[in-house]
Amino acid sequence: MKLTTGYNDPQTIPYLLTTCNYAYRRDPTLYGSSHHKDHCPESQFGIDIRFGPSEGVLMLAPYNTTHILFALLDIGKQEEPLLFLKWEDLGLGSFGATVSHSLGFMHSQKNVKDDARREKDIKNDIFSSFAKLKELAGLKNNYKTIRSMTLKANELMEKTSKSKQNYLKALNTLNKPDSSSEPSDFDIQTILESSKRHALVYDSAVEFLELIKIIYPNGNNHLRCGNEIILDLGAK
Repeated sequence: MKLTTGYNDPQTIPYLLTTCNYAYRRDPTLYGSSHHKDHCPESQFGIDIRFGPSEGVLMLAPYNTTHILFALLDIGKQEEPLLFLKWEDLGLGSFGATVSHSLGFMHSQKNVKDDARREKDIKNDIFSSFAKLKELAGLKNNYKTIRSMTLKANELMEKTSKSKQNYLKALNTLNKPDSSSEPSDFDIQTILESSKRHALVYDSAVEFLELIKIIYPNGNNHLRCGNEIILDLGAK
């Protein structure tokens, strides 16, 4: 990026003055990209596949695409270093390409393919399951990514685990025949009433996390925004 633009720090390139058609800034806050708008503090950048400034783009990238969009990601202060990467049919390296890209974008928003893997898409089953957990737990905040939902579900499961155990123990005791060593029915009923809501929260959190594992069995879902593909380069 430094070589093609002449700027030591690509983040400082004035967006409207980005005239290089090899590599250029694509800041989502300035309509350069529609992806990860809130998760790229160091902006986004694109590379056109071409060998000369006056040449057209070449379909040499994967899937016969001509442009690579990329950026460092921060989706919630995660520990792991994350890189967003997307192959595109066309970048923004010329006026004609920008117009074609914009038309293609508008078309894609109206005709999203069933097998599209976009970070902005969260399946309805996931929304419904978390909405149930959110209501049971009395959560007020908005959870816009699968990462935030997953972290909160794990937190709630840990917090309510002991209450779930107490609830099951009290329920089991209540169903036993006479036992002088057990607490009175009043005490058992008190335990049941006080721990029931937490037990329901625990069950709902487990149900949500199991659903996530079924839909995305390859793991790393604590790093997931939506329906994107996650590649773990550190996996063995």
